Amino acid sequence: MSSTKLHLSVESTQDFFFADCCLVGIACRLPDYRMCWTINQYLDMSFYRDRQLDLCMQKGQEEHFFSIYVYDLPMHGGQYFVYSLRSENKHLIPELQNLDFLWLFQSSQSELEARFYLPFIRKIPEVQLAQIYAPESLKSRANLIL
Repeated sequence: MSSTKLHLSVESTQDFFFADCCLVGIACRLPDYRMCWTINQYLDMSFYRDRQLDLCMQKGQEEHFFSIYVYDLPMHGGQYFVYSLRSENKHLIPELQNLDFLWLFQSSQSELEARFYLPFIRKIPEVQLAQIYAPESLKSRANLIL
C-alpha cells in the first residue's frame, strides 16, 4: 500500500481566501460591539458576532482574542467580516497598529462594494479614518484567514 503525502501550502491557502476580497481599514475608538451596531444603524446591515470565528493568538502564556462580526449578503452569496484588530495591547495585524477594525469584503464584486461603502463609513461621526488596503500589501494577512 502506497502512502501519499499531502502538503498544505500557506501561500495557496492565502491566495484562495483572498481571491475575491477587498479590505477597508478603519480607525475608530468605539468598542467592537458598538462599532458594528453603528454600522448596522447607518448602513442598514445586520452584522452579528460569531464567537466560533473569533481568533485567538497565543504569545507565551498569554492568549489574546480578536472578535469577528459577520454579515451575510442576502441573495448574493458573499459575506462581509469586521475584524477587531486590538486585544488589550496586542495587534492582530502589527503593520496596521493605527487601525482598530478591518472590514473584509468577500464577494464577486468586492472592490466595487468597498468603494461604494467607503464614503458612508467615513460619514460615521466616530470614524476617524477609513481607507482601502490591498490584501497582498499586508505581511500578516495570514492572521485574517478563518
